[in-house]
Amino acid sequence: MKILQLAVWVAKMVSDGSAQSVTTETYYAVQFITDCTPTVFTIDGGDGTFSSITYSAGIIVYGDVRTITCGVGEAFILYKA
Repeated sequence: MKILQLAVWVAKMVSDGSAQSVTTETYYAVQFITDCTPTVFTIDGGDGTFSSITYSAGIIVYGDVRTITCGVGEAFILYKA
């Protein structure tokens, strides 16, 4: 017998042409839809610097994302398990 395990993700698309900041909930992955250079990007328990780095469109970063602020015209999707 095979058991199929299905993960359910809740997603939040962030893009309206202005700078975006998310701090209200915990998300477990962020996917960059456009090239993005977050001015603030905090991953709980993460080592190193995550902000001020340019992430190419399509990149997915996994971790306990606590805050992220991207610039005008930049878009990303936050995933919550």
